[in-house]
Amino acid sequence: MFINNVDGNIDIAAIEKNLDQVQEPTDEEIEDLLANNYMEANKLEFHNYGFATKMESATYFKSENLFLGFGKKLWKQLKKLLCAILTDDSTVGEIIKAVIDALKEILPGGKIVALIIEKIVKYILGKGGIGKFCAA
Repeated sequence: MFINNVDGNIDIAAIEKNLDQVQEPTDEEIEDLLANNYMEANKLEFHNYGFATKMESATYFKSENLFLGFGKKLWKQLKKLLCAILTDDSTVGEIIKAVIDALKEILPGGKIVALIIEKIVKYILGKGGIGKFCAA
């Protein structure tokens, strides 16, 4: 499910409450989620503007090696954005909001798959907080 053009109407408390149910992801899982989210959001943007494309599935991108390593680059960019605005004193709610804002910056049309927010926050918390996440 996409959160389309996120405008701050997300229930941050509900995301925070649900974090206990989320398994801590690996770097590779985050990279795959980011790349897939980007591809799906990009595909939707093309369709929104009436363009017919070969972009009908993630297999096209993988078969063409168009996104080889792309998730890793998105993850680096996201980490850079998050570490520039968050501090060791940031609350979980502030981390969630920063993740949403950062994803809006890097994903086409601000289209975010809801699950990715929880996974990224869980990853950061699993590393021991924003300070340790940024130091790694």
